[in-house]
Amino acid sequence: MATRTQAALRGWERRKEKAERVEGNVPEELRPLWSKVRWATPGEGFEGQTRAFLQYAHDHEGEALEALQADADAKVEALIRAHEADNDTDREVA
Repeated sequence: MATRTQAALRGWERRKEKAERVEGNVPEELRPLWSKVRWATPGEGFEGQTRAFLQYAHDHEGEALEALQADADAKVEALIRAHEADNDTDREVA
């Protein structure tokens, strides 16, 4: 049983490493889409998966823009929460 678990873990680690190598080749503006669809993007080796993802992004421009907008919205919301938390801390100190 342990061998099966170890093999599954090694497989997961290899897939994760491949995904990280592909992410390094993905332009910054497409990374939100990559995060959303990376496990569903087929391709042989990391170069093949990179090409497959870039073709997917090209074929689904609207989805790429939606993912980018959602990522930007989440970052803005996080900044607003951080700013509000800083203001709350400043009020407590004063």
